[in-house]
Amino acid sequence: MDNYIYFITHAEPKKNISFGHFFRCLEIAKFLRKKGFKCFFVLDNPNYVKEILKKYKFQSLNLNKLFFKKFKIEKSIIIFDKFKYTKSQFKHFELAKKIIIFDDFNKYNNSKKYLRITTNLGYLKYSNNHVNSANFRLSKFLNTKLNSKKIKKNNFLIFLGGSDIKNNFKKIINLITRENINKKFKFNFYLGRGIKSKYKNYKNFYFHKNN
Repeated sequence: MDNYIYFITHAEPKKNISFGHFFRCLEIAKFLRKKGFKCFFVLDNPNYVKEILKKYKFQSLNLNKLFFKKFKIEKSIIIFDKFKYTKSQFKHFELAKKIIIFDDFNKYNNSKKYLRITTNLGYLKYSNNHVNSANFRLSKFLNTKLNSKKIKKNNFLIFLGGSDIKNNFKKIINLITRENINKKFKFNFYLGRGIKSKYKNYKNFYFHKNN
């Protein structure tokens, strides 16, 4: 049985967004290929990541070419991972085997057609008034007594993509150190190619670059 996965994602620099969505999909695609899936990237502009796709031997398509090819949608899994999108952008894929959405803004929680994966833990009680992944719910989540007992892992990787255009790493570090969460948990920060900042060393903080 054919197992096709199409990643409809974002891979070009724009205002308030970098390459985090693309790199997340890339890691998932590398893993799923080992499981026997045939993975493709559907991009508006593949020029920024063509060397990376070539290195890992992934094919890129634009949305128009996707429809003109022999595309057996009923045998395919569609993964949407973009900064934002509308429901009308999903209508062409309703017959797909499965539609998976990485949801930055908790917009599709009432939909029965899609498997929605929130990218910000998805708990309103851990956030402030703005439903946005930039609020860094991680620290509040880890410090909640009710849920901390359920967390079996104590070693976390934090990855914001190729760059950090809003200096969000610093904000996350400040939240973690302010609440002393690093006394119990270890945090690994992956610094993408576009990150030039240097960060102060704290207990259980590890910074990785180009590795």
